[in-house]
Amino acid sequence: MARALIWIDVDTLIRQRTGGQRSIDDFARAFFGVRPGDWGVVTYTFDDIVRTLNGIAPYDWAGFLRERVYQPAPPPLDGIKRAGYRLTWKEEPNAFDASAMKRAKTLNLSYSLGFTVGSGGKVSNVIWDSDAFNQGVTPEAR
Repeated sequence: MARALIWIDVDTLIRQRTGGQRSIDDFARAFFGVRPGDWGVVTYTFDDIVRTLNGIAPYDWAGFLRERVYQPAPPPLDGIKRAGYRLTWKEEPNAFDASAMKRAKTLNLSYSLGFTVGSGGKVSNVIWDSDAFNQGVTPEAR
């Protein structure tokens, strides 16, 4: 989840720094479109990512990525705020999640405690490095 938030942050920074003229799509075309039609493996380095980002929108992308990828920190929410949104938390799940959990007969606590409980009270999924994971909860536990 945090990695997706980093890329949202990158996208909103690109848009902000280019006056809306460029976006993460421009980065993706430049970065992944190096050999059109070739499905083979292409290796890359951190510096390749930074160089491509700087070609799209000059910025201290190396510092930006090092801070968000290599330093322990809360999830990066700047991109969400920059895009004009805000996160809110409620006691009850929204209608979509409530309906999905009812159909699947599961209780999804992924975004709070870090696990999902299936029918019969069995843990069906544990999010890596979540509170549940760090307390030793494993899939199939009851």
